[in-house]
Amino acid sequence: MAAALLLFLATDTALAAPKCQGREATVTGVTGTEGDDVIIGTSKRDSINGNGGNDLICGQGGNDSISGGAGNDQIYGDNGDDTIDGGDGDDFISGDNGIDVINGGLGNDQLKGKNGNDFIYGDEGNDSIAGGNGKDSIDGDGGNDVLSGNNGADSVVGSAGSDRIFGNAGNDKLFISSDDIEVDGGKGKNTCFGTIPLVYQNCQLTP
Repeated sequence: MAAALLLFLATDTALAAPKCQGREATVTGVTGTEGDDVIIGTSKRDSINGNGGNDLICGQGGNDSISGGAGNDQIYGDNGDDTIDGGDGDDFISGDNGIDVINGGLGNDQLKGKNGNDFIYGDEGNDSIAGGNGKDSIDGDGGNDVLSGNNGADSVVGSAGSDRIFGNAGNDKLFISSDDIEVDGGKGKNTCFGTIPLVYQNCQLTP
């Protein structure tokens, strides 16, 4: 009887171990190594640092601060109002639920706000940024970026580079320049600020 109880407890503990995209943590705590780590936060407010390597990071619950560090990282904020910095490298970042502040850092990043009124900054590099649901603020910064507001009344800034800018659903504000390759406000009452690019539609221009 005692042996069976111990076996049940051991099995239950193993099943309860948190996972990040199907993988268990490879480090104890929330600080990574210079290698390729899997780091999983807690339900509380965590300060997570991936350091070097191509890391996989999940914040779990709480209003987390997450730094990917150098490397091509995959970062998921999960629940909570998170602040996420990808650092150097070609990163994938998903804010998920909450009001998130996302900075891709240097590199060609893929950034997604998901649910919430998010603030997303591409930094240098040819980035792909999608706001998701909510009233998002997006700035591609340098590089030839693809920027999509998606659902909600978004603010999308192309900044430097030959960008493709899409407002999608909602009454969006798009800040464009003649260097941009394509601008489409999408559905809604959209306003474009700046100079007319080569391809331009579904947006009322305000110089």
